[in-house]
Amino acid sequence: MERLTKAAVATGGAAVLLLGGAGTMAYWTATATATATGSGMTSGTLTATGSTCTDWEFAAADGGDGTVDGTPAVGLIVPGDIVASSCTVTVTGTGDHLAVTAALAGDTAFAETNPLTADMTLATGDVTVDGAPAPAEGIDLSDGAAHTIQVVVTATFPYGDATDISANDTQDLTATLSDVTVTVEQVAHP
Repeated sequence: MERLTKAAVATGGAAVLLLGGAGTMAYWTATATATATGSGMTSGTLTATGSTCTDWEFAAADGGDGTVDGTPAVGLIVPGDIVASSCTVTVTGTGDHLAVTAALAGDTAFAETNPLTADMTLATGDVTVDGAPAPAEGIDLSDGAAHTIQVVVTATFPYGDATDISANDTQDLTATLSDVTVTVEQVAHP
């Protein structure tokens, strides 16, 4: 019996030590609330408004780089010609670090479907902003002002192979540019 009593006392003592040991692990915490006055923010804006595209002109004589520089207006094109039209959009943006690029949308196309339009390729030529070449790293719109962006559309009528007589099916056809969509896309601010 004495043995059972000693065991009970030992077990009770161990329980007290364990409980007492758990109390040494306590720590204090506190919280406070800061009033968030004046810490609101507002997002900026980006808008683009389309205008018109110029009549087709032959691309610059220095190699057809896609510029429109007052060269003669297009009358009748032939294989090997590169022609260009300049499309204007007005872009306004607000934002502390807003910069954009501008290019033709991927669905830019001719209104007609014929062998001539099937042979010609459309691409984005030069892009200018307010009359100056657009910076490669993006057009800065953080000033909030309206900017005139011109995107040149180039159309290349490839010079064919003399052995390919099917090129004759591109004669006496019309290629009219459908409405042009210019995509203005935000980029990381320079």
